[in-house]
Amino acid sequence: MNVKVVVAILLIAAVPVCAQAQSPSVPKVSKGDAEKVATIISGDKAKTQAYCEMQKLARCYRPDSHEATQQ
Repeated sequence: MNVKVVVAILLIAAVPVCAQAQSPSVPKVSKGDAEKVATIISGDKAKTQAYCEMQKLARCYRPDSHEATQQ
């Protein structure tokens, strides 16, 4: 009975270590991809307006933002 408990504890402890050892497979964004997205957004007035509004909101919620400290 004690052997089963010890094995179970070791397995539970080993799983997070194995999960951390794996590197995430996130694709790299190239400069060309970023330029393509910027071209698509800048070509459409509605998308440009939405992007600007999102950036304004992001600045308001960023704790180190200068605008957020003045409001």
